[in-house]
Amino acid sequence: MTTIVDPLGTPVPVYNRSGVAIVSVSATGMSGSDGASIPTVSGHTIVLLSCNIGPISNNIYAVLPSGTEIGDLLEVYSVDISQGIPLIVPASGETINSGHTDQISMNSGRGALFRKTSSTNWQVLWGVS
Repeated sequence: MTTIVDPLGTPVPVYNRSGVAIVSVSATGMSGSDGASIPTVSGHTIVLLSCNIGPISNNIYAVLPSGTEIGDLLEVYSVDISQGIPLIVPASGETINSGHTDQISMNSGRGALFRKTSSTNWQVLWGVS
């Protein structure tokens, strides 16, 4: 077992990337290019995504992590959307659903499950769009 510190500063035990990690992220930014980066610290990361920051905005962004391994899973759940609608966008140079979708809305408060299927592509396995 190795303990690492994720980008949010929380110690997370990692068991050869086969474990599950839960992280909290506050969506930020008014465009995909300045959105909050979602960290990935295991092969299956669960993200509790909130938008409880700043003035009310229609759209606040979170960016799928780049540099993840093919096959990684990322589960994203909206836990507080009182200050806007979180949108999930791919990192620069990456796509969602082979370029057919450029953002996933988390407006309903439900979750979405993403799987990295190539070095530059994420597929939405279930969720809202």
